[in-house]
Amino acid sequence: MSVPGQVVYMVGYDSLRRTALDRAPAFAYAREGAKGTREGLRRGYVGAVPLVAGALSRTLVATLLSPLELLRTRLQSHTPTSPLSLTRVIADLRWSNAWKGLGPTLWRDVPFSGVYWAGYEVIKRGLTGGRGMGEVQTARGRERRGSEFVVSFVSGAGSGVIAATLTNPFDVLKTRRQSSLLLLSPSSPSSPSSPSSRSTLGLLRTLIHTEGPRAMFAGLAPRLAKVGPACGVMIGVYEVVGGWRVSGA
Repeated sequence: MSVPGQVVYMVGYDSLRRTALDRAPAFAYAREGAKGTREGLRRGYVGAVPLVAGALSRTLVATLLSPLELLRTRLQSHTPTSPLSLTRVIADLRWSNAWKGLGPTLWRDVPFSGVYWAGYEVIKRGLTGGRGMGEVQTARGRERRGSEFVVSFVSGAGSGVIAATLTNPFDVLKTRRQSSLLLLSPSSPSSPSSPSSRSTLGLLRTLIHTEGPRAMFAGLAPRLAKVGPACGVMIGVYEVVGGWRVSGA
């Protein structure tokens, strides 16, 4: 995901999460007298909020950026040699095809985001005694920011590894579909038997039948090596900057 897309995704998740917790419906509270405070929210509701907020935010961002991702894929497979050739590549991306490939992207990214944020909240609350995302500790200064980054990094990296492992089959499907698209010219239609023309579930069944279940976890090790640290750094920086802005320390 591009940097602008990542920013929109993070801010979108944070906004959805805060709204769901600060303006929770009546059924979300465990005790009648605790309404209006986060402490009175049911544990199940608190656990479901990051999962749903993460899935919704990723769905929105992926849908908005899908045309740009398709254009990037086409440009990578057919490098324009002149302004005219670039115009032809763009012209081939008709509005009806602007969201081609969005399905496999959502199959991978939406479950990943839901699992990632739910896992992040659980791990961080376990390490800090109950503090979730954006809830800063009372200590101030460099020591607070340093420990906040470490906790956020560990929580983010751990949750990222879990989410990446669970959703790796969908990453394999998306990669296979993208690979088939790269072999096609912008104006040539895909054959009915090509991976790019099959449904996600149809491609899943074909791969399992022809290559076995192990094919669904191909490339898992390098993906974990990339996703774990990236998720840790991303959320660590976001938490530290957010806490710095809120506390002014």
